[in-house]
Amino acid sequence: MRNDLVRAYRKFEEQSVAPLTKVDRNEKISLVDVRKVRWILVYAIYQVLRNCTDVPEEVNDIDADYNLAVSEIYRIMCDDFEALYELLVNDNFTSAGSIPLLAQGGICAVQSVHAFDVRYDFKSLDHPLPLLPEVPTTPTSRRIPW
Repeated sequence: MRNDLVRAYRKFEEQSVAPLTKVDRNEKISLVDVRKVRWILVYAIYQVLRNCTDVPEEVNDIDADYNLAVSEIYRIMCDDFEALYELLVNDNFTSAGSIPLLAQGGICAVQSVHAFDVRYDFKSLDHPLPLLPEVPTTPTSRRIPW
């Protein structure tokens, strides 16, 4: 990926997350919830930047650029966060679908991003859920409780 923000994010995620086997359930957050929290932040920033840089319908003209109140830095930031959104998004899930089992429990990313969109009157994105890391299952005990 050519985008610096995406490269930095990937490096950050690789270096900052402890393996699931070492997670103390009482004190630390799981890999799935870590991804959900980061997703909520990325989604919110991307939505704000999209809405700041979109050309209003009233002034939309094919022959002219819309630079009235939008600096180039906001456009660059929007492009960066769009690339990060594309890296993290779960394209297989839409808000009309049922929430995958892995996404249930813990922090609810879908409800959080929906509430954000409603609060700020943003049009919701088609895919409100991130890709989530696979959680290895621990073998269940075959011991019969007495």
